[in-house]
Amino acid sequence: SSEQTSARLVLSNVEDNARACAVTGDSSAEHSARAPAPDDVPVARAGLTSWFHGLSGSSVVLVTAPAGYGKTTLLQQWAAGQGRPVARLTLDRSSNDPVVLLAYLATALGPSGQLNLGLFSGPLSDPAFFETVVLPRFGRALRAREDPFLLLVDDVQEVSATRSWSVLSTVISCLPERSLLVLAGRAEPPPLLARSAGRRPIARVGPAELAFSPAEGAELLRGMDVKLSSEDGAALQAKSEGWPAALYLAGLSLQGHPDPPAAVAEFSGSSGVMSDYLRDEFLARSTAEVGQLLRRTAILGDVSGPLCDAVLGTAGSATLLAQISRTNLLLEPKSDEPGWYRYHQLLSDLLRAELHRLEPEIESELHARASRWFEANSRVSPAIAHARAAGDAARAAELVWAETPRLLATGHRGTVERWLEDFSRSDLVADPLLALANAWCAMSSGEPVDPWLVTAELALRKGDRQVTAAVSAAGSVALLRGSLAADGARQMTVDGELAHDLDAEDSPGRVVACYLAGVGHHLTGDAETSMRWLEKGRELGRRFPMPTVWALCTAQLGLVTALEGDWQRTVPLVDEAMEIVRRFEVQDYATMAPVFAMSALSMAHTRRHAEARSAAAHAMVLLDRVIHIAPWMAVEVRAVLARAHLLLGEPGIASTLTREADERLPATPDAPALERQLDEVRSLTRTAIDGGRAGSPTLTGAEQRVVRLLPTHLSFVEIAEELYISKNTVKTQAISAYRKLGVNSRSAAVERIRAWGLGGS
Repeated sequence: SSEQTSARLVLSNVEDNARACAVTGDSSAEHSARAPAPDDVPVARAGLTSWFHGLSGSSVVLVTAPAGYGKTTLLQQWAAGQGRPVARLTLDRSSNDPVVLLAYLATALGPSGQLNLGLFSGPLSDPAFFETVVLPRFGRALRAREDPFLLLVDDVQEVSATRSWSVLSTVISCLPERSLLVLAGRAEPPPLLARSAGRRPIARVGPAELAFSPAEGAELLRGMDVKLSSEDGAALQAKSEGWPAALYLAGLSLQGHPDPPAAVAEFSGSSGVMSDYLRDEFLARSTAEVGQLLRRTAILGDVSGPLCDAVLGTAGSATLLAQISRTNLLLEPKSDEPGWYRYHQLLSDLLRAELHRLEPEIESELHARASRWFEANSRVSPAIAHARAAGDAARAAELVWAETPRLLATGHRGTVERWLEDFSRSDLVADPLLALANAWCAMSSGEPVDPWLVTAELALRKGDRQVTAAVSAAGSVALLRGSLAADGARQMTVDGELAHDLDAEDSPGRVVACYLAGVGHHLTGDAETSMRWLEKGRELGRRFPMPTVWALCTAQLGLVTALEGDWQRTVPLVDEAMEIVRRFEVQDYATMAPVFAMSALSMAHTRRHAEARSAAAHAMVLLDRVIHIAPWMAVEVRAVLARAHLLLGEPGIASTLTREADERLPATPDAPALERQLDEVRSLTRTAIDGGRAGSPTLTGAEQRVVRLLPTHLSFVEIAEELYISKNTVKTQAISAYRKLGVNSRSAAVERIRAWGLGGS
């Protein structure tokens, strides 16, 4: 009949193209992989194969990855050892004819590989007849199969016609119980396919799952007789991101190479055979519009539609990126950032090299646009990096400087230091903003500040900076000078007020300025003005926020009120300061010594003795690291701690602290209020000692610091860590203290310490 003739013609087309096969029991069909594949050094994908064999019920597996990820090899391994019939089908462009595609499937899935000619009776070229009669007929025949099977369909990216996807959707919808369908390809299937699955389980295998693990990558290279050290193997694994084709091509380039480490270091997406492969498999398949977008945005690393629009000066990039990512999975959607994509490192290498080769004149402008976009979107690190890549070191410095106060105040000094490491030495010394950022980092870490401060002042005198930046830098110089306080308390007050006036109203630097002015007025005896500045600093510190300076202003207010005897105000202020320290986790900042000292005094006043001793010990640990700044701080913190130890009944420790403060007082000669504080503490200490038990020994400051921690449960190693000294130093100082105390053990020393009021808990 004419209908049977039509069916035979379809079958003849299938056989002529040799694209369908049905195999019962195993899979022996020939298939040539287009991507370079290590067929002579196979790597068993045991993990994926085990996962596949664990699938139960009727399921659909989507294997989607770029060329060279071993999809076809994986299908072969999955087919091996199957207890059910396996059918493998590799599609080509002829599959866009739904009749042909149906013939492929019918041949692959028919009983004993024979085509059921009854499926093809009727006017096959009529779309309505095909959709309403032929496909349902095929679905019923498929459901009627009694034996479960595995159907592996490769190269599904060749199917673009909606009617052909309807054929595959029918297979999904009518899949018999305990049968599995695996669709493998380079591109994401259309939403139609997922909708047709309904509630049927769909499992996905993508580049992340197909990438070779370090062990699999090493196995591949060993099979190619390539021997690498563990470090070089890890470096190659990182560069390739486990992409099997890339590892294979790298292995080819390494075979017989006289210097494998150098070859690994040089390997990239723009080198040799790797670049040829990327061009052939990815760039050659792209339109001019797509190629330009890829080339010009690869400098960005991660990309989004708005970012690409800003850099390219165009619109519609989001749609184009989504289309590219579905067909070129080396541009991969980021699961943690919707709307963002990342380039595979090797593709990015090639694209950047292509940009430099073809359009070197626009590279700087692309980086500059990217920097402006990242800045506008509060992503400072890439804004700085792209400003530097654009050759605009001055703008990069401004970006660093704008963020430095906030980051230092919130405990992120490491971020600023990493930014600074990326600048050249000449940039660091020529730009006052970079020199000042280094100076503030040095102050925060307890390192010498003066060298960077002098460098900043010299750079400012050259006048290369714009007026606004120069005024900001001048204000910061005043802040640093005030923070160092090397010229006394009165000059610190002048520097603080000058910095406040020079800085912008919305600048966090004003918080520091208020603190310096407040402390300066306090030290020189003007408590009323001091409190006004400190209250303003406290408010600004809360608003920005600047937690370290906020805490310092609050604790200093607590000290002023405590010296006036107003403990009802002092205790809440100090509690607030400590809450700020805990909330923002800045307890290990050296400049927090005054906060912990006031906490020790407040808790000693409220009879929380154990907590007071802990706070006092931590204050001294921090103070030992503040040796390059604020000589007044070394005196005032010791005076405060001496008061605390007097309240704790430890006049011996108070005496040592007072003596140490006396030694440091000459460095701040114009601070009459500080002198009065110290005189009062000295008098109270003398009275306490004279009224106490005679014969109290005199310990050095170093011995006192160890002695304070002897009553705790800390070991000598832990005491060494707490005091930032060696274990041997702790033992030496402890033995010396034992000798002066007239004891020969730690427990006896603790009893003597408590009896003589030198420490203990």
